[in-house]
Amino acid sequence: MEFRIPGPLEVVEGGRALTLGGSRQRALLALLLTRANEVVSAGRLIDELWGERAPKTASNALQYHVSQLRKTLAPAEAIVTQEPGYLIRVGPGELDLLRFERLVEEAQQSSAELAARLLRDALGLWRGPALADPSASRSHKRRLSAWKSFAWSRWSSGSPPTSSSGDTPSSSGSSRRSFASTPCARVSARSSCWRSTDPAGRRRR
Repeated sequence: MEFRIPGPLEVVEGGRALTLGGSRQRALLALLLTRANEVVSAGRLIDELWGERAPKTASNALQYHVSQLRKTLAPAEAIVTQEPGYLIRVGPGELDLLRFERLVEEAQQSSAELAARLLRDALGLWRGPALADPSASRSHKRRLSAWKSFAWSRWSSGSPPTSSSGDTPSSSGSSRRSFASTPCARVSARSSCWRSTDPAGRRRR
C-alpha cells in the first residue's frame, strides 16, 4: 500500500487508487499520515477536525470515522488504537513524505553537488501543492508547503539543507514539528518561495 501526500491525498493499492470517504475521513487520514508511526491524541484529532465547533458527540464521531477508514484500508491493519489516541503504521517506502524527508536528510550530509541531485529527487515526489485536497487542514498544508520551500531554497543556493536557526531535520517525526517553528515554516502556502522558481532556477510567472 502506498500513501501519497505531496499533492492530492491518495492511497494506492496494487496500482489502483482506493476510494476514500468524505471530507472528515480524508482529513483524518491526512492528520495521521503527517505524524506516521506516532500516536496522535484523540483530543488533537477532534480539535483539528472540528475546531471550536466540536459537537458533544465528537468522540463517538471520531471513532466512527476511524472505523470507516479502517474498512477502506482493509485488509491492511494500518490504523492502531493506542492511548491516548490513534496511530497509522507506515512501512519503508509506503509514504512519499517520509521518502522526501529521507532525501532531504541525506542531502544535509552530502557535498553541494550531490545535495543538489538529492534535493531534485526529493522535489520530484511533489505532484502539486501540499495536500492539494479541500479536506486537508490549513496547518498541515502550511507545514508541508514549508518543507518544500525549505528543500527548494536550499537546492537553489547549492547548500545542504539547514534551517536559519542552525537546526537540521532529523529522521524522526519530531523533525516535522520542529521545522514548523523555523522562519521558512511561517511562509504561507500561497506565497511559499518554492512557487517563485522552477528546478532550473528560472523565475516563475
